[in-house]
Amino acid sequence: MEYISRSNIAKMVGSTLVNASATDKCKKIISWSWEMLGSILIMMGSPISVKGLDFDDECKDKITAKKTEKEFTLVLDLDETLIHSDMERTSFLDEEILVKIGNTIEKYYVKIRPFARDFLKALSNYFELVIFTAAIKEYADKVIDYLDPSGFIKRRFYRDSCTKKDGVFYKDLTKVNSNLDKTFIIDNSLSGMSLNPQNGILIKSWYKDLKDQELKIYEAMLKKNVKPKDNIVKSISQMKRKYPKNVLN
Repeated sequence: MEYISRSNIAKMVGSTLVNASATDKCKKIISWSWEMLGSILIMMGSPISVKGLDFDDECKDKITAKKTEKEFTLVLDLDETLIHSDMERTSFLDEEILVKIGNTIEKYYVKIRPFARDFLKALSNYFELVIFTAAIKEYADKVIDYLDPSGFIKRRFYRDSCTKKDGVFYKDLTKVNSNLDKTFIIDNSLSGMSLNPQNGILIKSWYKDLKDQELKIYEAMLKKNVKPKDNIVKSISQMKRKYPKNVLN
């Protein structure tokens, strides 16, 4: 058996790191303990130090990017889909939100639809979650911050991103993602999804029913029926046939 000295092993390790791509460095550094790596570099007398191989930030960025990259984008309406708001308090459960619009402070009372937060948390593991609302930014941001304190919603689109025609605000999904085979919307309004009807799933409007379970049902349905590499338009068509009472046509 050929004997390989510790010094030669260390040199090989050092050479591997120097010549490796950033991604490979991440994989190697994560798999080795820093203590062992430091010992090897000391033994080989390498000019490369543990400090010099500090790819922590780069590795974290790559790992985070890998974890957050999702094949599908799920676009969600806000009012009457995930929440309902009034300008007068109707329940002790309402959250008071103050919105500054120009020089005016407006007060809204917001209710969160049952299972909305669970819905966001669960589906954030499967889809990139995006809000597309016809509401103005000042109002929507306050509501979304209250609805989603954990930050499962990754992007936000407001009234100024809508297409307005005859007083109606339409949502063009290509502004969110140009690949409509991987993008879909859940909205309580047909007009909201009428520019991309094949990519839309209608949900019942919600106002105050605390026994409502629509989001719980939709969560289970999406997890079961949207599979990797699917064309989302075909998936939606199949769901509408399979769940006619849940996916409104």
